[in-house]
Amino acid sequence: MKDISFRVSMISEDSNSEKIQFTIKDSGIGIDDEFKDKIFNNFTQGNISSMKKYMGTGLGLSISKQFANLMNGEISFESSFGKGSTFIFTCEFKKTNDKKQVMKRKNIESDKLNQHNDRQDKVILYVEDNLISQEVMENIIRSNGYKYISAYNGNEAINILKNNKVDLILMDIQMPELNGFETTQAIRVEELEGKHIPIIAITAYAMREDKEKCIKAKMDDYISKPFEIENLLNIIEFNLRT
Repeated sequence: MKDISFRVSMISEDSNSEKIQFTIKDSGIGIDDEFKDKIFNNFTQGNISSMKKYMGTGLGLSISKQFANLMNGEISFESSFGKGSTFIFTCEFKKTNDKKQVMKRKNIESDKLNQHNDRQDKVILYVEDNLISQEVMENIIRSNGYKYISAYNGNEAINILKNNKVDLILMDIQMPELNGFETTQAIRVEELEGKHIPIIAITAYAMREDKEKCIKAKMDDYISKPFEIENLLNIIEFNLRT
């Protein structure tokens, strides 16, 4: 079982802002030296074979780097292959004493709380064989008020659907055992007489014909990696409403 620890600390502060440091450490497989200089690229795979046990970091770390840059921070890591990784990122938060800004922030927080309450009964299943991507997606999904379940491959996803209520599926394409297309076809056969579950393809493929292939495979929507979180959430909201 992989152990994960999370620590938050303030590293600097002045009258206008404060800088916060986040440290995440895990005891996973770690990162091979030959991939360390590419780890924050938009899409990197450590092993491109279809039967690989672990994927690269095509989704999570690119998004994390964007987050850090947008918040005047930075991200770094230490890792030993086979021994785990430690990721450190900083973010700068502005202070404000303006009453209008404080009220505006409170109203925004209230709206978000109401939105989260509306979403809390919605369950999203993420089918992806990259463990880091699963962790990043879990943070995105849970922080926006949804319930979250993950599956490592297509067979695991099908078993989960037999025993759990799921409202929407985020489906990777390249996976061992059953790929995203095969998994979608199996799900559609099982639900012929039941509730239709929206399936959104999440893939590194970005060609027009790839999107058409996803729709032809009876997927409901499509988003390519790396994606903007707001765009992902909009697609989820749209498909949950239809």
